[in-house]
Amino acid sequence: MPACRPTATGSPARSAGTSAAAALTPPSWTPPAMPSPSAPDLLDPWPAGPLDTVGRNAPRASAWAKVTGAAEFPSDVVRPGMAHAVLVRSTIARGQVVRFDASTALAVPGVLAVFGPQDGPWPAYPPRVRRAIAEDVRFAGEEIGAVVAETERAAREALALLRVEYEQAPACMTLHQAQRDGAPDLTGKGNLPLGIEVLQHGDLQQAEASADVIVEASYSTPAQHHNPLEPHGCVAEWTGDELTLWDGNQGGHLIREWLARALSIDVARVRVHSRHVGGGFGSKIHLKPHHVIAAELARRIGRPVRLFMGRREEFIASHQRAATQRRIRIGASRDGRLRFIDEQVMGQAGPCAFLASVSAGAANGLRLHRVDAVRAEIRRVATNTQAPIPFRGPTTAEDVFCLEQAVDELAQAMGMDPLVLRLRNLAEIDVFQQLPYAGKALEQCYAQGAEAFGWRHRAAGSERAGDLARGIGLGAAAYDATLYEPSRAEVGRLANGRFEVRIGITDIGCGADTVFAQIAAEELGVPLHLVDTHFGDTATTPRSIDASNHSRTSAVVGPSVRAAARALKQRLVQAPAGEVITCGADREQAPAGVFPCMFAAHFVEVEVNVRSGRVRVVRAVCAHDAGRILNPLLARGQVEGGFLQGMGMALQEERLLDPRTGQMLNATMWAYRTPGVLEAPEHIHFVDAGVPDGANSLGVKGIGEPPLIASGAAIANAVHNAIGVRVRDYPITPAKVLRALGERGA
Repeated sequence: MPACRPTATGSPARSAGTSAAAALTPPSWTPPAMPSPSAPDLLDPWPAGPLDTVGRNAPRASAWAKVTGAAEFPSDVVRPGMAHAVLVRSTIARGQVVRFDASTALAVPGVLAVFGPQDGPWPAYPPRVRRAIAEDVRFAGEEIGAVVAETERAAREALALLRVEYEQAPACMTLHQAQRDGAPDLTGKGNLPLGIEVLQHGDLQQAEASADVIVEASYSTPAQHHNPLEPHGCVAEWTGDELTLWDGNQGGHLIREWLARALSIDVARVRVHSRHVGGGFGSKIHLKPHHVIAAELARRIGRPVRLFMGRREEFIASHQRAATQRRIRIGASRDGRLRFIDEQVMGQAGPCAFLASVSAGAANGLRLHRVDAVRAEIRRVATNTQAPIPFRGPTTAEDVFCLEQAVDELAQAMGMDPLVLRLRNLAEIDVFQQLPYAGKALEQCYAQGAEAFGWRHRAAGSERAGDLARGIGLGAAAYDATLYEPSRAEVGRLANGRFEVRIGITDIGCGADTVFAQIAAEELGVPLHLVDTHFGDTATTPRSIDASNHSRTSAVVGPSVRAAARALKQRLVQAPAGEVITCGADREQAPAGVFPCMFAAHFVEVEVNVRSGRVRVVRAVCAHDAGRILNPLLARGQVEGGFLQGMGMALQEERLLDPRTGQMLNATMWAYRTPGVLEAPEHIHFVDAGVPDGANSLGVKGIGEPPLIASGAAIANAVHNAIGVRVRDYPITPAKVLRALGERGA
């Protein structure tokens, strides 16, 4: 139920849009009362197709501020009396700190303090696992101390003068090292502390007996780093017993709650500013050690503290997508019906197995393909590496990357067009939940994508011109859209006649604030330029969502924005002109009786130089079932960016570790080789299936994750089509292409 209130004191304060030097005291306004329990999304669905504002191209509301440098990012924040901190990181993969000598470092001019594990106790992060600074070391790069100085330069000079000695212990950096006989026990509970997870659907033995064609292959995917443009970091400041944090994150309200828990203080005493953030891709969802350390340092020295990672630290300490190895057996009957998938997968869990983002392609494949039986064994293996955390398309990207290639290998063994095999096995329901999909337009994605790509005219095989071989491939994606939670939003009319949407989100570069302004403008029936958005400050916004992740921000928060705008519109009919009114709406929106899911099908053409091994993606058609597209311009940007990240996973990106020391060997942008403009395809064509979803009144799903998920397999399948040999150890680098061609005798 929406709630409205008049505000006699004028328009609500806009502190989230002011400089960091603004007063720390929250404005005097109070949010409108929210009903409890949360109400479902009961608004009438909008008609299909573009509306007056929704479904139309609109530039990002923050675009001008960003390109002119006016937008303030966390790394731009300067506070009066601010000190600078850098972290001391371990240089070994496993062991104990036995000596931490800071005497020389403390003599550097400008150094205020040096803290080591002996200066504890430090708050714990994650809870019950390890203190933010401790003497035990679980991977190279883990936090063991901090230096605080008047300038970052002085802090880093002192950092180089620290003398740290360790008692080293045997370590395991790879899956094979951790699983071999006699491997050291890294957790005290073995290197499979969670045991083996088994997922099963149907009768595998019976299904396998009915299969006429069976293929079996092993695949591996690398650890992939998020690499946001703005490194992790924050500025922490205490005023009495209240903490304010300027932080780059994906959910200020979630960081606020977890930080309060880590520091053992009331959540009402923590305020988080996170208006503009330089990217995250999943890496900035959760509380990290640097949050806790910055807050504790600021409390200890009695001054604001700035703590930001350098680029090398971003690689060695900000986590990554899990590296995986898997073996897949898949079979079908002669009529092209998929009978079974049997999969065994191992994934690197780092030191915290319960945090590991590792799953099975077979389970995800059931949303793409109708399969009689599935069995998957999942092993989350403890290693002396960073703990993996969600990365765009978490777990699903690497799962589908491998499974969609296995489907292609099966199609080849059957002499069948891989598109035809997929069309014959479209899944009708989610088998684990036994629910129909809220909306599924995967078949339309296949049809429209194939038509736009010209698949029918090029499906016969590769083309060769001298050293250049061209091939085509496709890959599909399914990503569940079920991560709902109670969401709150407010829409108000200000004294100047403008309108304002208040939402508890962070701008991580997707343009969500623009989309919410479009939703409010559409419902209010006013021009978009009269609607502003206020976000990124936990003291002056409702808790709209815990974090911007899982491609769910529009689907979860959007209906709340629409409901609040609807309530305001109804209230304005009787309100005096000029009266400031704010209406809030609280929505649960979790749909009943259906399973929301996003789908995509990507078609790709590649060119492979058989002399150099270099792979170039020539063009791509990306067909997506994302429900209603609220802003085609922003959706296209999501598809293009996601495709490039999937291309990086398929062709270029991988973490290289020294197997003896655990040190990352390619911890620079140049050596890690994230795709850039020069590697981008000449054409990335976005196709919208154009089918509104039935899970909410907006008809939206999401479009952030699927572009990365579908692109990797499509590229790998196209490379195989071009050169006639498959590389199953990713990424598909020139050296691996040449090795595969040499083994085949090409």
